[in-house]
Amino acid sequence: MLVEHTFIPSLADELTIKVGETLRMLEEYEDEWCLVERLGSRSGERGVVPRFCLKERPRGQHKRGASSTGTSSVKSGNTQ
Repeated sequence: MLVEHTFIPSLADELTIKVGETLRMLEEYEDEWCLVERLGSRSGERGVVPRFCLKERPRGQHKRGASSTGTSSVKSGNTQ
């Protein structure tokens, strides 16, 4: 999965993600949040992020630093 929108966590189980990062989705929940694992230089970090921040990585894309035009930021507004 590629990060399409930056996400800044507000809870301990959430993961900070930035546009262009590559993640592995481990689980997708009914509330449209996902458990992900970071790939690359900080690989192994895990946490939950909103599903809309991610997009499918095109098959065969192996270039590092592939450009993305998404630049929006999201701040969690958990109402629990």
